[in-house]
Amino acid sequence: MVYFHGGGFVLGDLNSHDNLCRKLALECGISIVAVDYRLAPEHKYPTAIIDCIDAWNWINDNAAALKISTAKIGIGGDSAGGYLSIAVGLPSLHSTLPTTTQRKPDFQYLLYPITDARGQTESYKTHTKDLLLTSGLMSYFYESFLNTPNEAETLLASPILTANLAEAPKTYLLTVEYDPLRDEGQAMASRMKEAGVDIVHEHIDDCMHAFVHLSKISARAKEASTDLVRPLTQLIA
Repeated sequence: MVYFHGGGFVLGDLNSHDNLCRKLALECGISIVAVDYRLAPEHKYPTAIIDCIDAWNWINDNAAALKISTAKIGIGGDSAGGYLSIAVGLPSLHSTLPTTTQRKPDFQYLLYPITDARGQTESYKTHTKDLLLTSGLMSYFYESFLNTPNEAETLLASPILTANLAEAPKTYLLTVEYDPLRDEGQAMASRMKEAGVDIVHEHIDDCMHAFVHLSKISARAKEASTDLVRPLTQLIA
């Protein structure tokens, strides 16, 4: 799996998600290649998307040198990284970009992904404080990432607006209750099902966005993080 880290397009790097990637790789028995894409505000939309598409293409082209198999190879990510996975897996949205996905991923593994840059859902209105991710912080991320607010209305910035999501690969999508991204994630799962995508959507009521980073201080977060191994194992079976 090629993995794109979260962090609102502004934060995060290879180190911030190293533990998660190592855990999934070890317990699922697979190779995971983590991508260190360029971040905002120094690098605005759509730089991160271009970097991730180029990384995906390069990894597939150089699989032999990397000593990895492409018999079944997919993409994954959390939060902003989940969005970047979705963008890589929808090449029909790449017409404005200087690059496009050369091979369709065999699957995508999405942990509480961003899907709608407009930020108008009910979960945005109710999750405004006392969480790792709030609607206010999401507004800051978008202000840093997008060149203009109008870009939020484009299909590439808000893939949930795409008329037909049928080209998306086999998908696992996780949503959590305490998350401003909850409603858009659930809506994306419904849209994918309507389009005929082979998708498994799971929802956790008692966890917050980015719970995977709390495993050392929360027994519930540790338990929920362990449960993330199973759906990835099923995707690659």
